[in-house]
Amino acid sequence: MIELAGLAEDFATRSPEVLDALRENLQRCTALLTTSEPCAYDGPVTLVVADRLRPGFAEKQEEGVSRPGQDDWDPENAWRACHRGELTVHRLPFSHAGLASPEGWDTILPLLPPAPTRTTAARSQGR
Repeated sequence: MIELAGLAEDFATRSPEVLDALRENLQRCTALLTTSEPCAYDGPVTLVVADRLRPGFAEKQEEGVSRPGQDDWDPENAWRACHRGELTVHRLPFSHAGLASPEGWDTILPLLPPAPTRTTAARSQGR
């Protein structure tokens, strides 16, 4: 858990309550990943991919099935398999946790398109 979240090794002893909250959140996220189904959205998507895996994190879960965290899993291919709209992909030299670091956010924010306004959202829905 400590390595996955990109935390200092002594974090568990310094902040056990935060570690418990992270653990619960990870369990909820895992449950969402295993029960979610792709929706029919064909609008533009900006995908930010962490290109640096943590050593030892990529493990096979089932033979022949590629899943997040495995060496052969590619989020771009996963998105292209279920999304038919415009897909802009940015591969960044960070681990997943590194994307949420100050340096990661400084790199990501300029890559994101402007947030839609009510006017642009209504226009895209034909109103």
